[in-house]
Amino acid sequence: MDTLVWIVFGFARRENISLELFDVWDNRQLDALKSAFNKLASQSKHDIGINPTQRARLTSIQTVHSFDELYRIFNANYTINSEGSLSGYPDASYNLITSFHVMEHINKNSIEESIEHMFRILKPGGFCIHQIGIDDHLAHYDNKVSQKNYLQFSIFNRKYLFENIVQYHNVLQGEDYQHLFRKMASRLPKSIVSIVTFPGSEFIPTGKIIHKKISKPLFLRSSVINRYDFT
Repeated sequence: MDTLVWIVFGFARRENISLELFDVWDNRQLDALKSAFNKLASQSKHDIGINPTQRARLTSIQTVHSFDELYRIFNANYTINSEGSLSGYPDASYNLITSFHVMEHINKNSIEESIEHMFRILKPGGFCIHQIGIDDHLAHYDNKVSQKNYLQFSIFNRKYLFENIVQYHNVLQGEDYQHLFRKMASRLPKSIVSIVTFPGSEFIPTGKIIHKKISKPLFLRSSVINRYDFT
């Protein structure tokens, strides 16, 4: 089960939240999700911030026999679109759009359109949160491989090696994503845009326009948080 789904369901521990889960192919694993939420339930056993209803919902995950049953508990809907298009979602409908190591696999020729749709379907005051794996994914399996291994290849060879349906990586870097998000945001009327990049987990103050650059010239992950408000 994609870690993103674990994170999204974590948000849904709170009442009055509905979820739209979107994927290009079905790689869900119910046993893996149950295991993850069993750990979450154990860790939150003494969390006084979780009320009995929320705790019961966490516990109920262990008894479900299908994802459909699970989605009914969490008021969630799961959609598969092999083209990866967000065009079918209505305008200004979501408070949060989030992804985990997805955007680096969106085709370079269509990623601008995808970001445009994210802005379109996000409610004013909403958030886009994306963790983007801008490293060479071969380094996940071989610690001797540089995280920027793909940069040694020519554009022609990079297209042959990386731009395929099996292991496609658009090779965009952190500043490329920032540029794309800012470009789309500039088209919004009367908007305030905050874009923050950071490694790992850091506290992000709300209501401020922040642009924090990573100190390391070559970093493993780029997390992009984008927020906009109409004034």
